[in-house]
Amino acid sequence: MQQLTRSDIRAKTTKPNAAKLRLIGLPLRGEQATRFQQALRALDAAYSIVGAALYNRIQRPAVDVHEISALGASYGWISERRSLVQSFLDAEPAVLAYAGVDFDEPEHIRSLAETAAELASEHHSLVSAIALLSYIDQELGWTAVTEVAGNA
Repeated sequence: MQQLTRSDIRAKTTKPNAAKLRLIGLPLRGEQATRFQQALRALDAAYSIVGAALYNRIQRPAVDVHEISALGASYGWISERRSLVQSFLDAEPAVLAYAGVDFDEPEHIRSLAETAAELASEHHSLVSAIALLSYIDQELGWTAVTEVAGNA
């Protein structure tokens, strides 16, 4: 698996869409929406990295049935959340601004997402990465329905 550093992840996730946001007249909301978009991009990268790590773990021949079940549940949850994040990222700027308007700390989410990605890629700590993504779900007000794979 490719080793990604925090700066690699940040470079891939800092593509602001500020021009479109200014066109619709949301200067303050636009800045907030841009930061929210960056947080979502970092979250998307984290879901991608954790999903790949889960997939690789499931493919190992020494994995027992109970572990495969827990890993599969986590993989399904990660896939669902990544799809949700992609929907937000593909949305029009006004939708993104509206979605991020009640969220005060996108930098916090971005940092947590980058940490989750690092844990999964560099430190091979899949359980910690999944738990951190579950915490992010709670911070965003999304309901986290995942069973953390205890042996991952």
